[in-house]
Amino acid sequence: MGTVRASTYPNPSSAWVSVTSAWEPVGAYRYFGGQNMPVLGSTPAPVGSSVCGVSPTTGWRCGILQSRNVSVSFPDGTLYGLLLTNICFEPGTPLGSPLFSGGQLQGLLVGFSGNCSSGGRSYYTPINEILQRHGLTLLTSS
Repeated sequence: MGTVRASTYPNPSSAWVSVTSAWEPVGAYRYFGGQNMPVLGSTPAPVGSSVCGVSPTTGWRCGILQSRNVSVSFPDGTLYGLLLTNICFEPGTPLGSPLFSGGQLQGLLVGFSGNCSSGGRSYYTPINEILQRHGLTLLTSS
């Protein structure tokens, strides 16, 4: 697929890959089933906004952006500056799954707790922090 050009952990938890010429980047997130979610930008949604995440194990799940600048301790370190939502996911959900508010990409999943039967929380690294850290710009849908 390409070459890892940079990665950071724990703050922010991110990496970027420079793709080979066999891959054509597009301004959309292609999720399971082969459908595309256009990425229109990365304008931060205010706390209280409706947000949606996607996972191959649970499909699209929506909830509320509950807080910004949250800190969470994981076994291998503490992450700071995260977005907190009440979106539930089930085991098997891949980290790095996107969070959207409308067509605006908000962040990438770094962890979650609970499940969809009892409720859950999910934590995201804000996308603009990742882009800024690596000197990148977001490719958007035209």
